[in-house]
Amino acid sequence: MKIYWSADSMPALANLPPKQRQKILKTCTRKYAFRHWQTWISFLILAVIVVVVGRYTGMFGLVTTAGIGYGMITAVVNTAIYPDIKKYVERELKQ
Repeated sequence: MKIYWSADSMPALANLPPKQRQKILKTCTRKYAFRHWQTWISFLILAVIVVVVGRYTGMFGLVTTAGIGYGMITAVVNTAIYPDIKKYVERELKQ
């Protein structure tokens, strides 16, 4: 399974200018991300981990965990919505 960390790593967006890539990624994330169960599970796992780590390690552990969690959620959401992004790009480029 390919993991997409950013808009640059998505083949459907690779040939587009950076501003258009970010616009499409932002639009699709807002429109499609919360329709996928992977997004909800990622947020739930992150919340549990942040609470547990924050309770035992203090502010530094909490901030570190939140930063790592943000990266995890970004990768999961980008990977989950990639099929939607491909469809969106195909639709938009036909017009």
